[in-house]
Amino acid sequence: MSYKTTTFKKAIELINSRKMLLPAIQRRFVWGPIQIEKLFDSIMRGYPIGSFLFWKVQPQAVKDYAFYEFMKDYHQRDKQFNDLAPKGFTPTDAIIGVLDGQQRLSSIYIALAGTYTYKLPYYSSTNDKAYPKRHLYLNLLYSKTEDSQFHYEFKFLDDAKSKYCSKNHYWFQVSEMLIWKEAEFNDEWYDEALQELEDLKDDDIDGDRQETINAIKISKREIKKTLAKLFNNIHKNEILNYFEVENDNIDEVLEIFVRVNSGGKVLSKSDLLFSTIVAHWNDGRDNMEELLKRLNLQGFSFDSDFIVRACQMLALENVPLKLEVKNFTLTNVNEVKIKWDRIEDALLQTIDWLVDYGYSRDTLSSQNAVLPIAYYIFNGGSKKSKDDWRRYLSHALIKNLYSSRNDQFLEDLRRELKNNKAFKFDKWLSQSFTSGKKFTVSDEDIEEMLEYRKGRNAFVVLAMLYNFKHSQMNIDLDHVHPYSGFSNAKLKKISIIDDDAKAWQNKRDQLPNLQMMDSSTNRSKNATPLELWVNKIYPNKSEKDRFFSSSYFPAKQSLEFTNFEKFFKKRKEIMRKELKKIFKVQ
Repeated sequence: MSYKTTTFKKAIELINSRKMLLPAIQRRFVWGPIQIEKLFDSIMRGYPIGSFLFWKVQPQAVKDYAFYEFMKDYHQRDKQFNDLAPKGFTPTDAIIGVLDGQQRLSSIYIALAGTYTYKLPYYSSTNDKAYPKRHLYLNLLYSKTEDSQFHYEFKFLDDAKSKYCSKNHYWFQVSEMLIWKEAEFNDEWYDEALQELEDLKDDDIDGDRQETINAIKISKREIKKTLAKLFNNIHKNEILNYFEVENDNIDEVLEIFVRVNSGGKVLSKSDLLFSTIVAHWNDGRDNMEELLKRLNLQGFSFDSDFIVRACQMLALENVPLKLEVKNFTLTNVNEVKIKWDRIEDALLQTIDWLVDYGYSRDTLSSQNAVLPIAYYIFNGGSKKSKDDWRRYLSHALIKNLYSSRNDQFLEDLRRELKNNKAFKFDKWLSQSFTSGKKFTVSDEDIEEMLEYRKGRNAFVVLAMLYNFKHSQMNIDLDHVHPYSGFSNAKLKKISIIDDDAKAWQNKRDQLPNLQMMDSSTNRSKNATPLELWVNKIYPNKSEKDRFFSSSYFPAKQSLEFTNFEKFFKKRKEIMRKELKKIFKVQ
């Protein structure tokens, strides 16, 4: 390993000629515009930007690994992922793979050679006008204030905003600096920029033309000094400090990569294992990231950890369910590749079941809890067990069974499910697993459920109680007696004050004052007092009785807000009895 230095200009030339690439073990680009702007301020101020780690790969070895090109034009909606280097790409000389520092180097490349496109607020994500293309600009008339954290103002601007000028604003497109040959070009540039402003009419410019001209003349020396510094930092100063590894053994390189990236919080363990998989599988990252997109389009936020564990759980039955690099050998990754289509189909069908159950990113408290369902589907399990799997998921989430020792518990369940085409959850209710975990719900668990507050746990319990066809409607968790009625002012009007008011406000968000209803009905209810709303929606006695029964309302209890405590107590009793039936508590 050797220590070297180079310029940004030379690095960009290497990137443009495909002599510098990103190994597939790297994550995708994730830096935001403010991070990049701050990076360039640091460069201009002479601050250290950290060292880089490069991997020198000989031409004959390049064909054995997957490499990605640097992203030139980032687009928040349409272009978030790097392109794979062309098939059959074989360089004549050694190439450089970036092992550490790809976020910084990608940012520098985008800023100096490309564009950064992100969404405008308040626009629909499907509207193309919401995504104006932006270049990086430097404000040559910027005056630092005491409150400013920047000494130099860099901004990603679209064409329209870059034309705005004033006594404090004149924007220079940073990528223009790449074509300069010498720092002295700033003399020519300065004269042309000033002449262009003087030739324009006031109506031709966004801002104050004369103020800008005066400011540019006054700041001539400082502007030229700034441009010369920018030129030198790109073309001449060897700011890019790096260590270079020369090794064609992917496993040894991966070990270096893991050690470098596990020192801080740059990558999680699952990210590293994800990188291990794609290091052995050229199309692995594209396939997995595309699957994550499809899974999350249905309202979830699954991550690479979920995909890695799914590959282990479903495809590698004889491999321990531990997130360890040694479990992802070339042989095991080939097994994942062979079974990938089946893995993909199983996970997509699993998500369809979750949607039918009514779950989303806001209500699914454990991604690992989904894996046994996917394993069952992967192995040809019958849809007849779908309701049993719903009961499994409810018990697992309510009992918080995936809070620790996940690997052993998943091993237990996988062993139980092996070759089991017809799953019956009742068998697991009375079973003890080697991990020490149990699905059995106790009286104490029921009492805890009844005190659940509005949120994920309350959703799980109410989903079991209401048993809606979730796929046919959008479901809300709603306060039975409206939230707004529990303000101190409104409680005081009905003589509920001090400790009594606090007790009512505490019960306001607990399960006996929560219900499930479709979103449109909830919007019509809004803050309407309960009794008024029920009488308006269900004027017919038989309809009202059905609603009371399906919503676990006490039949003869007044719905007046003044009787909240009695209503709460009686509804709690009804829910307790029903939950004991559902969860089979003796």
